[in-house]
Formats: sequence, structure tokens, C-alpha cells
Amino acid sequence: MGTDSKIFKPRRFARSARLLSTALVVASGALAGAVPAAQARSVLGGAAPATAATECSLWGTETPFARFGDYATYGLLRSGDLEGRGYEWAMSNAGRVAGNDTLNIRGGYSSLQINPSGSARSSAHCVDDAHPYFRFSARGTTGYLAVSVYDVSTGMEEYVGNMYPTRNPVWQLSPLMKAGLALAAYYNGSKQATFNFYAIGGTWQIDNVYLDPTRRR
Repeated sequence: MGTDSKIFKPRRFARSARLLSTALVVASGALAGAVPAAQARSVLGGAAPATAATECSLWGTETPFARFGDYATYGLLRSGDLEGRGYEWAMSNAGRVAGNDTLNIRGGYSSLQINPSGSARSSAHCVDDAHPYFRFSARGTTGYLAVSVYDVSTGMEEYVGNMYPTRNPVWQLSPLMKAGLALAAYYNGSKQATFNFYAIGGTWQIDNVYLDPTRRR
């Protein structure tokens, strides 16, 4: 299996994006290329947090993972396919490279490569308990890919899982990872959240990041 959550267990962080870098250094011994706190604030600060009284609009009509036995409808994150010039990602020691994933999830010509100790953070999206999960494709050489969801309004970051390389490094589909459910334990209502990826001990690529916008599990 290429996924696991035993080594990098979910943990809770609050207030400062700087705590993110500190926690990863303790856990992995290396994250020198993490997004600086000032940069993270400038990227995240542009999204207005949703109030607890609102709900996210349901969207998404694609079934990108049907050939893998997941027939749920999903919505592509903004620039989740890593195509075009206007993709909205904050990156450190990472960048867009030529070559789409080979799983034929969605057509395209590029993906996002995260070098060792690098990180990538999506733009903020509205999530709630009606948007419980997200999935994506990934390929790694060594080490592992740590994945988290960050609540823009509170600074809370929740780690939701890891991915590990296969014996022959090939593209693989992530398991269902918590999106709105990762933050629902703290308060009800909608949140503006980012999806974050950290390459620990190796180089990783990600592509085609989709949010599950239906209350169906």
C-alpha cells in the first residue's frame, strides 16, 4: 500500500503558521524549506473567513475516480489540475513541472513537484461537514508526503494523512482524506481552509486535487 497514517499522526495546531514549521521539524528532523510564516499569512490573509452561520454551496458534477470504484461526484479545487498560468498555490522549494499524472483522471500537461523539505498550499476553499473528504493523485520516490487541512480563520492545522511511494515509483490515487470533517470537531458551520502538502525525505508530485462536495458517507 502507498498510504498510511501511523508515522505522521494527525495533530492539532493553533494561532501561528510558524508552529507548522516547528512541528514538522520535530516530527521529521527536516523542513528547512517550509513556507515562511510571513508568506503563509500573506497568501491566506486574502480569503475572508466564512462565519459559522453560513454553509458552503454544494458544487461538483464530475466523477473522476469512477474507474477506481469511487462513483461519488467531486469538484476540482481552483487550479487543482495545475494547468495554466493562473494556478493558485503558495509554494516553497516546489513548482509546476511538465507531465500530467498517468492515471487518466483528467487531461493535462503538468503537475506540481515538491522537492525534499518543500511544501505546497492551495488557495482557500469553503468547507463544512457537507464537504467531508478530498482526494488527489501523487507520485513519490522516497520518504513520504504529509497532508494537512488549515483553517484560515483560527490558524488551526489538522494533519489528515500520509502517502508513501510504491516499490516502483508510479502515480497513485490517494485514499479519502478528511476535509470539512477534519475541522468539524472544533466548531459547526463553514470554514475557509487550505489543503497543504509537505515532502518529507524525498521528492513528490501531486496533481488533480478534488473536493467531495456531498454529504453522502
